Amino acid sequence: MSVTGKAIALLEAGVPSALVPDLAGAQRMQQQTAEFFGIWDFASRVGAPLKDALIELSALERDSRAADYELQQSLALPRATKNLMIWLPVFGLFLSQAFGLQPFSAFQNPLGIFSFGVAIALLFFGERMAEKMIRALSMSNHSSSLNLLLLAIALRAGLGITEAKDLLPPKNAQDEKSLEDLLELSLSTGAPISQILISSAKENREANTSLAIQDARALSVKLLVPLGLTVLPAFLLLTVVPVLISQITR
Repeated sequence: MSVTGKAIALLEAGVPSALVPDLAGAQRMQQQTAEFFGIWDFASRVGAPLKDALIELSALERDSRAADYELQQSLALPRATKNLMIWLPVFGLFLSQAFGLQPFSAFQNPLGIFSFGVAIALLFFGERMAEKMIRALSMSNHSSSLNLLLLAIALRAGLGITEAKDLLPPKNAQDEKSLEDLLELSLSTGAPISQILISSAKENREANTSLAIQDARALSVKLLVPLGLTVLPAFLLLTVVPVLISQITR
């Protein structure tokens, strides 16, 4: 059970709210429960029911977990591509040794040692660049969705729209424009603004994850640029150069 789910169960059981975060394990997982504490602190500050606020957060978390799982599946192929490319020069080195070309004997030569060092540095640099590209897609940005949920909680607590907006964390111009559009939609249709905000928060998370999945499917091709610029020279330095040195010294 998630921290949010445990907290909801504890509140329903009548546990004092001051004890809930610690009993739910939130204090031990602070890096993973930033949204929990954000919702908890905000709801406490505006006087909103904690259980209702956490129920809305729990619904968002369920959708996020499903979306993140799908994203991780899409990233499996880029990760496999990275690992295959990085280990290819090492495999070539041992294959050359198996064929009797004796590339390892070249590492007794200063030029061979230099070639080996440069190759390892290239492989390390290529792996770091590829991993950075993969992690950029793995890291979900849910700040705009969380702001919408916070605003809905504040409105349900009885605050006015202007007062509630002033309590939110800083927003960029795009988030501000999206919020104005949602408020206009509520005024023109008469739909409850809090429900529109919660639905929009869910849609934002789904849209962000969908875009990330599309990028993940194209990432295997994009990875060929940094890996090609580092792995291919490393392959030559670990296979061709040692074999040449070995043959010359023999």
